[in-house]
Amino acid sequence: MKKLYHLCFTSKSEVCCRDAEDYKTMISRIAQSAVINNANVWAYAVMSNHVHIIAQSDCPQKFIKTIRNSYNQSFNRKYQRRGSLGDRGFFKTVLQGVQHTIDALTYVMQNPWHHKIVANPYDYPFSSMGLYFKNVGRQLSPMCVPLKQPSRRHRLVSRYLTLLKELYFDTDGMVAPISFVETNLVENIFGSYNAFQYLTHRKNYREWMNAQLAESSDTPIVKLSSIEPLLEKEDVMKIENGGNKWMKERDLTDIEVCRMIDGYYLPRLRKQSYVQLNNSECERIMKDIMAKHPYKVTKSQVLRCLGCGI
Repeated sequence: MKKLYHLCFTSKSEVCCRDAEDYKTMISRIAQSAVINNANVWAYAVMSNHVHIIAQSDCPQKFIKTIRNSYNQSFNRKYQRRGSLGDRGFFKTVLQGVQHTIDALTYVMQNPWHHKIVANPYDYPFSSMGLYFKNVGRQLSPMCVPLKQPSRRHRLVSRYLTLLKELYFDTDGMVAPISFVETNLVENIFGSYNAFQYLTHRKNYREWMNAQLAESSDTPIVKLSSIEPLLEKEDVMKIENGGNKWMKERDLTDIEVCRMIDGYYLPRLRKQSYVQLNNSECERIMKDIMAKHPYKVTKSQVLRCLGCGI
């Protein structure tokens, strides 16, 4: 029997998405896994070192395993890397009731804002935030094309995994999110566009918890500390105490740091991939980046983009 879950898998010590193509590959693999495992994706947010998904599934373990194994193989080929990618296991919780589901969906769609990647969640291109309550929501963009022949599969899609004819590609070769995300179900939960706008921009977290308790006191509360495994306790407190103010964007994002490493430092060291860097080279790159961008980047951020512990 299918249940609705909030799912999250992480890669704390090494980013799992280094460039825009990686993010799009991850989204495409989510779509393929949903097809092969008969899951229904309601929402997602793909970040550099973790992925949040709200989905209906009768076996979330298989759903997540298919995504991770397929993406891991693709990532390793691209970066000449070996071994598993990311942390063992994954987070899962069953969502019960309208308020719990709404709050979980909102947390996931606000995820890029929580991590200071964008000042407005609508600006983040690798989440499902912008799919709901759109006039074109019932039809595909003319830029999307159907997959008619297996031989035409794009490199962002695994040739070993199933695809349905109902899935479409966008012009970048990514599976078009509008062709696999259950927008109708999410819209029905929120009820209206105005309610969606209000609830997804609401920052009074005590109000969120009270609404959940009013609906059911027996169901564990969905809250920021339980749904954001990579946020430090002090960061959670800052967000929860921030009221209705929007946060400023982080000065340098992981994708920008990875772009520096892959586009500037690797060619100068005559390396083809970041995995070929030794500890001494990692340390020199880290110190150089931090010296050139003081207060805009952290040591832990650079290290996870380098993928090597010093």
